[in-house]
Amino acid sequence: YGLVGSEMCIRDRYNTMRFKYVCIVALLALFSSCSSIEILNSWKSESMSDMKSKNILAIARTNDNAARRTFENELVEALQSEGFKASSSYKMFSILDPKQKISPEKADSLKVMFREKGYDAIVLTVVKEVQEFTKSVVSNDNDFYAGAYYYPRYYRGFYGYYNHPSSYIPYNYNSTNKEITTYTSANYVLETVVYDLEKSKEEQLVGIVTSKIKEPDNIEKTSKSYVKKIISRLK
Repeated sequence: YGLVGSEMCIRDRYNTMRFKYVCIVALLALFSSCSSIEILNSWKSESMSDMKSKNILAIARTNDNAARRTFENELVEALQSEGFKASSSYKMFSILDPKQKISPEKADSLKVMFREKGYDAIVLTVVKEVQEFTKSVVSNDNDFYAGAYYYPRYYRGFYGYYNHPSSYIPYNYNSTNKEITTYTSANYVLETVVYDLEKSKEEQLVGIVTSKIKEPDNIEKTSKSYVKKIISRLK
């Protein structure tokens, strides 16, 4: 009776712990659904401090016009909050197409256009690499492993643990209900570069930040997070 009673107690604790475990997993999944941003490297020159006296044009070079507007707006707002004078390219130059590859003649016309509008600095963001991959998500998975979260209580008492269903090899608890969904996702490597147009060609680059955005799922939230990180490296 002692062994059976112990088994029933362990099963009750098992069910309680399993419920807690499922709740923890659901919570972690909720937080992990947000994209994360990693700074890969950054650099700025000593003249970066002079940028607050410049009239900066923010350009996001992307095929997605909605993403371009969102990102440029976020970047301009962040720069202005730090005391920089900045404007977005999509507002100031409607004819400017960041997606277009430009000729040397077009580059010369851009110089004239920027000069006429009074811009003497550029903050340009480009997508350097798209890293696509596949992921699998398991749903209706009733398998349970308590693990280190429940040491030592869950594993206390050899006879109860040895007789518990989860200690059999292999342990497969109602796996027939599993549903596996496979989908394609991507990480993006972005580069934000800062140019002082009043300097010589060799000295125009005054700052650069290279970052990786992992599985972005929301333009607004991702832009805010990205801009906050790059500004912290450039200011």
